Formats: sequence, C-alpha cells, structure tokens
Amino acid sequence: MIVVMGAAILDIERGAPGATIKTPMDALWWGLVTVTTIGYGDKFPVTTEGRLVAGILIIFGVGMISALTASYAAWIMSADSKVSEDSKETDGSK
Repeated sequence: MIVVMGAAILDIERGAPGATIKTPMDALWWGLVTVTTIGYGDKFPVTTEGRLVAGILIIFGVGMISALTASYAAWIMSADSKVSEDSKETDGSK
C-alpha cells in the first residue's frame, strides 16, 4: 500500500507548484510516515487529489494498526482464559 500510494502521490504532486514530494524517495518516505500516522510534516500533499490519496492511506494505516492491536489483545485474552481454566481444573472447583 505504501508503494502504490507513494507512486500515486508522486504522479499527482511532482509538477504541482509548492510541492514537497518530488522524488520517489520523497514519496516512499511520505507513505511510511503517513501509513504509521506519524506525519512529520516535512513531506505533504498540496493538491486536492494528493490530499484524497493521503486520506485513503491514513484510513488504511489506522485500520491496520487497529487490526494488529485487536489481534494481540485477543491472543492475550485467550491465553488468560486458558490459564484460568487450567487453574480451575487443578483446584477441583469445576
């Protein structure tokens, strides 16, 4: 997603007046900091189309981080419930 959106933003922004994204490395850096929701502010879209691409990448990044967090939380909860079940079996209070 970073590479695809980076290529899109580069194509959109390269010739725009006041653009800060002018090279493929600029576009990849922008994609990385955007998808992780860091957003340093050194590279940013100046066109409406570029901002639309940025919005899509931001939503994807938030969704990706949310899914990873939910998976990790579910894994912790299942491990906790397994430990709880094992302790009930050893206590004989089943």
